[in-house]
This record gives sequence, structure tokens and C-alpha cells, in this order.
Amino acid sequence: MTDRARQRYVLVALTIIAAAVFFTGIQWGLPSRAADPYLFGTLPPWTGEKILQLAGDRSADPTRGADVSLHPITDRTQTIWLNETDRQRAEIVRRYRLYTYQPDEASTLMSLACMNPRAGNFDPKLYQYGGLYIYPVGVALKLGSLLGLIDLKSNVAYYLDHPEAFGRFYVTARLTVALWGIVGVWVVFRLTQRLTHGLMFPTLASLGYVFMPVVVNMSHEAKPHLPGAILMLLTVSMAEIYVRTGRPRWAILAGAVAGAAMGTVVSSLLAFSILPVMVLLRREAGRQGMLLILQAIGAGIIVYFITNPYVAINLISNRAVLRSNLGNTTTMYHVGGWMGGIQNAVVLLAEGASPGVLLGGIIAIAAMVSRSGNSKVLSALTTATNPANKHTIPLLLAAPAGLQCIQFMALAAGKPGEYGRFAIFLDVTLLMLAMTGLYHLSRAFADRRRVSVLVGVTLIGSIGIFGARYLIGFVRDCQPLTSRLLAAQRIRSELESGARSIALWAEPAPYSFPPVDLFQYRLLLVPPDARFSLSNAPADIVTPRTDAPVFPIEITINLRTAATVPPRLFAAPAISWADRSFCILRIAIAD
Repeated sequence: MTDRARQRYVLVALTIIAAAVFFTGIQWGLPSRAADPYLFGTLPPWTGEKILQLAGDRSADPTRGADVSLHPITDRTQTIWLNETDRQRAEIVRRYRLYTYQPDEASTLMSLACMNPRAGNFDPKLYQYGGLYIYPVGVALKLGSLLGLIDLKSNVAYYLDHPEAFGRFYVTARLTVALWGIVGVWVVFRLTQRLTHGLMFPTLASLGYVFMPVVVNMSHEAKPHLPGAILMLLTVSMAEIYVRTGRPRWAILAGAVAGAAMGTVVSSLLAFSILPVMVLLRREAGRQGMLLILQAIGAGIIVYFITNPYVAINLISNRAVLRSNLGNTTTMYHVGGWMGGIQNAVVLLAEGASPGVLLGGIIAIAAMVSRSGNSKVLSALTTATNPANKHTIPLLLAAPAGLQCIQFMALAAGKPGEYGRFAIFLDVTLLMLAMTGLYHLSRAFADRRRVSVLVGVTLIGSIGIFGARYLIGFVRDCQPLTSRLLAAQRIRSELESGARSIALWAEPAPYSFPPVDLFQYRLLLVPPDARFSLSNAPADIVTPRTDAPVFPIEITINLRTAATVPPRLFAAPAISWADRSFCILRIAIAD
């Protein structure tokens, strides 16, 4: 059997494994009517028409971003009664009927709902998620409708009455992301093969990518970060071909793919940093090299605006909607304390990539830097007459990965576990460099080849253990009795003991809070800096009876046991929203 035939068989096997991992549990946490008995108690559930009538039409304001709330809460300095009126209750019920257990997935569908193709309106009103992600999801939904797999209607009330039908939209969007994940297997294989040659280490790197916790997580969510990371890796691949061949068309193509990456998710703007590096690696003459960089960047900008035309249109005609959407995003991210940011970033990198990959990647980087510590070696690295230079891809990866690392640490202070998804490109880069380090170790010391392979296999096994926690969580939330419904059962049994108020840290939604009776209990949104204890509750958190308990809900203690639990092997992972644990703290208020 030839080497090419072996490679084809290996890629087929890797594709099958990736599909099995990425498609398993893809129906997790979908909207359904199962929450109705908890939300309405003994009352008959509201119809979709009544919910719309009470909650209002989200698409009425052309200046509001797709992901901006119709009635946003702006003052968080006071305790707010969230279910005081029927309008407020209808807004809460709408979330449980139409949203999933992932808080950002609904943004894609709300964006598509803002469009009116018959009137020629394709403005997504969502610009941090690019058109190269949103529009293909819309095409996939249309194809699903033509095949009879999806009920595609313009009547929102229908989906409020049939949330299971709306859930198929989410599955379709997740499938498009999972397919991008499979493309990532091939890209990781190809890049690692250029770094190491042969089949062993590229295969191990691809398996590590498939089972990497952050990849398992992102392949199950309708979000563009995984496709954006894959397109960044494709930009590196195109740039490497240009460095190796010197053909300008590959440089232009690399620029176009960088534009496609940004056109998928705006955080992939870092892909453009690859373009000047690839020209520098060819040692192009000053003016000629600058011209090529500008041509590559220009190709990327053209691709971005072709796939996101309404960014340019609204810069001229409707800047208010740009400010509404982008302002909603920028308020979530700001530079915090560097020490806390670095510490949290390291923890989240270990969570997303696995501790072994983080350590192995750092060791590999340190080894490469130490071997490149003198000017002669650095000069050799950028010599165009050495197209097979083994340092080309690491240097191309270093530009966006280094910038992402700085950005990730700058914003990481105080961020929850799900923030780890923003380092996905960096995580995959660390994996490939770790495998490259093991390969060169085996080449440098022939007697250690078996040891290197054994370490590589062990590393993949450890990645698989951490990734399995995520996959198990998704599978658990595919069951009829999901993590939220289990929590709802427990909360209802506790509330029946006499409580009438629940203190919350976030607005109730299927991703943040199990469903409870909106007509029997008061839901109180407390200020972000409020602190509860068993002996001292804030004075403004009250109940109808002074001796009745209040139940603050946090995602820190396992609701199933109602007790603090230590970390366990298959505990709900930090980055994922699947199989989340909740807690109840009973606070007795004295007379």
C-alpha cells in the first residue's frame, strides 16, 4: 500500500471518528413545552398568541440590534421584581419556549428573523457574528424546509406553541458548525504533517483536536468561533504555500481566507496578522513586499464586505443599529487586572486544551525559542531559498496565537468558564506545537522514538478524558429529564415548604435558571455585588411573611445533593452550558 493510500484511509477514519464525536448529543438543551408545568403551576399554559401580545414584537424597532433585549434592564443597583406583571412573565415564558441552554445560540436565529428576503432585506442586525456564518445557516434552514425536515414559517406564535419545531433550527445551525469541525480535522492533519512528516504525529494531532475539550464544546454549539478558528488555520496553510513556492496568488488567497475568517466572526480579525509575516518570511524587497501585503489585505477586506455588506451599508444609512449591536457586545468585555487575568487565562487554557497540551505546548515553544536564540539561526529562519524550513508554520501560527494570548489574558479577569471558548485557535496551536516537539524529540534521539510515541498517545488519552466530560454533559441534556428539569423538581419541592421569594443573579432563562412557578413565587434580581449568607440577608430582599425563607440560586453547588461537592472526574465542565449544577441556599429572615 502506498503512503498516499494510507493517508486516505487515515483521513477517512479520522473523519468518521470526528463525525461520531461532533454529532453525538447535538440535540442537547433544546426548547420544549416540558417547562410549562413548572412555569404555570396549576394555571393553564398561555398560547403563543397571548405571549406575543403581552411580550411585544422584537422586530418593531429597525435601530435595535438582533441580540438586544426588547425591554433591557439598565439599573442593576436596586433589587428588581422580575415577574410582577404579565408582560414580564410573558417575556420569561418566551425565553423558555424559544431559547436553548446556551445563552448566545438564540442570537443567530433572532438575526435571521430580522431579515425579509421577499422585500430584499438581508440585514442580520448582528455584526460580531459574520455573514459567512449567519447566511449559510439561513440557506441550510431553507434547504431543510424544502426537504420537509423543518417547518419554516413566519408566524412566531406557531413556534411558541410548538417549541420542538423551533428546536430543529438550532440543530441545523449546530450541524453547520459541526461540519466545519470536520474540515478542521483535515486542516490540522495537513499542517501537522508539514511540521513533522509521516502519518503518526499528524494522526495523533488530529485525534487530539477531535477530543480537545474546547473543540468538543464548540462543535455542539450554534456559534461561529470554531469555523472562524478553522479559517484562521486555513489562512496559515495558504500562507505556508506562498512562503514555500513564492507564488503571489497564494498570498492573495491567504488574504482572502483571512477576510473570510473575519467575515465569520469578528474576533478572527487576528488572521490578518499572518499576512505581513508570510511576506517577511519570503524576504520580499521593500516596495514589492509592501505592495503584496496591501494586495492580500485588500483581498481580505473585499471578502469581508462581500459577506457582510450591511456593515458598510449601515455605516452610511443606519449607524444606530451598528451602535446598538456592537455596544451590546463591548459592554461585556473590558480590560481588568492583569494578574487576575493571567491567572484565570491559564486556568481556562488548561480547561479548554487540557493540562497536558498546555504544558506540552509551552515546552515546545520554549525549545524552539532557545534553538533560535542567535542571529545566524534567526537569519536562516527567514531565508526564502529554504522552502522546507520547519520554522515557517510555527512563525505563521505565532502571529495570531500570540495576539490572541495577549487579548485573552487582558480580558480574562473575573470572566466565567465559558470565556475559555475565545482561545480556541490558541488551544489548537498549542496542540500542534506539542506534537511537533515530540516528533523532533523522536528524530533527535532514535532510542527515544518509542518513548515519544508513547507520550503522544498518553497525551491524546488525557485529552480524551477531559473531552469526555463535555460529551457526557451534552448526552445527559438530550434526555427527557434534563439538568434544568431535575433542578426544577428539586426547587419546587423546596418552595412548597413555604418560601415565596427567590433571589437571582441573572434574568431567568433556560440557560441560567430552572423553570419555577411565575405566578406563585416572586423572582428578585439582586445587584451583581449583593452577597448572601445564612445569617444576614440584604434588607431589600423580603418575602410576604417575615419568617419565610429566600432561595438564592448560584451555579456552584450541586442541586441534586443540595450540598457543596468537590471537583469530580465527570463534573459539569467549566466552558459548557450543558448539565449545569445549581444550588439552593435557604436563608431564614428573622422577625
